[in-house]
Amino acid sequence: MHKTSSRRRCIEFKNNTIDLIFLESINWAWKDCIGKEILKIANYKEIYIAKNRKDINQTYFDNLKNKILVIIRGFHYGFAQFNSDEEYLLKNFKIEFTLSYDAILKMLDLERGDIGVVPYTYITYYSKFMPTMQNNYFLSNITDSNDVLSIISKEKNKIKNQELIKLFDQLKAKGILKKIFQKYGIEETLLEK
Repeated sequence: MHKTSSRRRCIEFKNNTIDLIFLESINWAWKDCIGKEILKIANYKEIYIAKNRKDINQTYFDNLKNKILVIIRGFHYGFAQFNSDEEYLLKNFKIEFTLSYDAILKMLDLERGDIGVVPYTYITYYSKFMPTMQNNYFLSNITDSNDVLSIISKEKNKIKNQELIKLFDQLKAKGILKKIFQKYGIEETLLEK
């Protein structure tokens, strides 16, 4: 297992540092990489979140141009038509970059941003451990993006794609995959091949 960043994943893929990437969307800047989607794993959506206040309601998320958006550097967001170029983002929006979802919440808490973009799964998972999360933050009803997360493979790698698909089929048949997904609030897809 090798930890990488959204900005380096394609480079490391090309340099043979990694063979597979899990929980990735083929739509996220993979046209320049030599990757192939081999298995769809989970449905994924990102939502807008703000620090909760008495006067906040869903209309708060109607105009993002006049709000400071806290996002993760290198990620693709629907509000920007999935353009992750920093120059474009800074020119067209009020942006504060960070490196993690935890940091997004911290920046909202410190009032260094107005709206963050986080996966719905992040909210559902952490709400189990921080019951006050739902009271501290106001969640939008609209999504920034909806996607399907997959396993992306190189054309030639050490792990045969069919072996990996067979392993996931076994995990699904035994109910193990469902338990893992439920724990993290992930919506399982049909595991299409």
